[in-house]
Amino acid sequence: MDSDVVLDRIKAALVRLVGMPGLHESDIGLESHLVSDLALTSLQFVDLTLALEEALPIGEYPIQEWLDTQQTLGSAAFRVRTLHETCMSLLT
Repeated sequence: MDSDVVLDRIKAALVRLVGMPGLHESDIGLESHLVSDLALTSLQFVDLTLALEEALPIGEYPIQEWLDTQQTLGSAAFRVRTLHETCMSLLT
């Protein structure tokens, strides 16, 4: 699956989950922070994994492994980029 298609599906899932008035897919970039920019809650992280599993042929999203990895990334953590990279690795 094309990288841009994967990113578009991630953005669409985030827009649906976050529910911010006026938020559009075009507002979300690879460097968007899931917590500070998009205000994702811990429950929404779980919903996001379910949405990604539905939107992409990835099987089970490794949420705990992904969260553990985020703890080691410092300022790069919890960005759309890391979701995208993980999804792409699950597709290969």
